[in-house]
Amino acid sequence: MEEKYQFGFALGRDHALSIAEICAHLEKTHIKFSINQPVDEILIVTSENKDLEFININNLGGTIKLFRILGKTKLNNIFEFVIKNFYPNQTEKRINFGISSYGLGTTKELYQLGKNIKEYFSKSSLSARFVASQSTILSSVIITENKLLDRGFEVILIKERDEIIVGQTISTQDYKAYSFRDFGRPRRDDLNGMIPPKLAQIMINLSKINTDQILYDPFCGSGTILQEANLLGYQKIYGSDINKQQIRDTKANLAWLKQNCYANKIPDDNLFISDILNPSRLVKTDAIVSEGYLGEPIRKNHEKATVSANSLAEFYLKALNEIKNMLNTNGKIVIAIPFFIVQKKYIYLPLLDRLEQIGLKIEKPLSDVIKVKLPGRGNLSYHRPDQFVGREILVLSAL
Repeated sequence: MEEKYQFGFALGRDHALSIAEICAHLEKTHIKFSINQPVDEILIVTSENKDLEFININNLGGTIKLFRILGKTKLNNIFEFVIKNFYPNQTEKRINFGISSYGLGTTKELYQLGKNIKEYFSKSSLSARFVASQSTILSSVIITENKLLDRGFEVILIKERDEIIVGQTISTQDYKAYSFRDFGRPRRDDLNGMIPPKLAQIMINLSKINTDQILYDPFCGSGTILQEANLLGYQKIYGSDINKQQIRDTKANLAWLKQNCYANKIPDDNLFISDILNPSRLVKTDAIVSEGYLGEPIRKNHEKATVSANSLAEFYLKALNEIKNMLNTNGKIVIAIPFFIVQKKYIYLPLLDRLEQIGLKIEKPLSDVIKVKLPGRGNLSYHRPDQFVGREILVLSAL
């Protein structure tokens, strides 16, 4: 009987989107696995493949932490379990450690547990500093700034019915790198909005194509999806936009990326001006990954948002009808389209029931065995609580 390994993923804000990305990544690498979601913020993956431990977390835009599962214990035995599994492994004389709890306890209770662990270490001639926060969950910022993974450890506690799953963090998302790629690049278009690098990465992973296959973004804007594809190792990358200035911005940002992030150069000929409704060039591609036009800035008015949704639906149906002809066999379209939130009501683009008419079908973002509630009308989505324009993520293939 093969040995089973268990690893945990602390999910980003949009849990279903994060889970879909993890599953797509594992399926692409042909790793056999099963999953469990004990609480909303956590996905646990069981596999016979220990290579999960070596997943590069910074290739997964929707994962905040990766941790190995050490086992399960009872609530009244957490202290003994932590000491048994963490104390013998300490090689430094001075360590920093922290605790994150999901679905279990209060900050006061965690502080007491941390204090007890620290006192035990001190009595054993090991100098320890307990790092706490105002939340029961330590952020990647706190973990990084306090060097918990370099000079100590983070304990993960997860409530699962009447047991406690205990884990140890392996890696955390590099928030500085994402911020640098987002705000450090020379050309930004805040007026029209830009897709966040994390979301761009997630959408690329959802396409499930290999790095030697072709990826094309026909609404490339300032080049975020292209830059993330480059950093993920894709070698055949193409981008176009109707706006000449956007192509200039893309080239400037990609030149900056090559200089500052050790990225490969994308040939200038792969970046070109094109109206997707009347393409100037046909790119035969394995995946189209793109964020389309989000519409003109509109105020929080239900009538205006509805008119905009209807107009955008017509635009997208025409655009999708054009770009589907660029797909190679088994090709995929992963596209972010807008939806609007007005007075807590969601206004979606009325196009899903018309996709078959243009020869496209929606791929299920998650397997039926994965019991995750999808938001809205059953597709993946990404939006921030303070914004009234969100993104609905569609994965499409030809009929």
